[in-house]
Amino acid sequence: MAKKTAEVINLPDLKQRDVIMRLRGTAPLLMHKFSEKSRREMLDKMMGKAKAGKRELRDPERDYKESMYIREDGAYGFPALAFKNAVVTAANDVGIQKVLARRAFRVVGDELVKIEGEPTMREDTVRVGMGATDLRYRAEFREWRCGIAVSFNEGVMTLEQLINLFRIAGFGVGVGDWRPERNGQHGTWEVEGVN
Repeated sequence: MAKKTAEVINLPDLKQRDVIMRLRGTAPLLMHKFSEKSRREMLDKMMGKAKAGKRELRDPERDYKESMYIREDGAYGFPALAFKNAVVTAANDVGIQKVLARRAFRVVGDELVKIEGEPTMREDTVRVGMGATDLRYRAEFREWRCGIAVSFNEGVMTLEQLINLFRIAGFGVGVGDWRPERNGQHGTWEVEGVN
């Protein structure tokens, strides 16, 4: 009987590298955080609670303020996961499987990336439901910047490739409402630098 030889598996070392990706908005960032009121109404509906008979009056200022993400330090923020998802979508657009892109890098640190800029209130007419229209009051950052902490595996992806994926995502995917991925023109960016 032939003796089996042990198979040796060579595992490459993890080549983790951490960088800060500095982004500058090339189109306004339009925020639309899901409001606590909407969450409450959804939960009430799921639990079979009856609706109040009278519809609540609209408060544009409140809607505008509730559309923003605010970090624990009081600064404006935006979900870090939105930027990662944009880059993963861009990777898929250029032929890299989403699952491979997700494993090659991660956005680290705060759940909300700090957004540098000042918001203004924006009023839009939107279609809801079966062709009905409504008004939405959201925060728009006409000029914005952010720094995203990214950790990636240089054994899988080079820094140049990662930067290029962020560029492609900034051009064709974007973040926030009315981004290119959703047939809009908002939430696009360029890579300003890497630290």
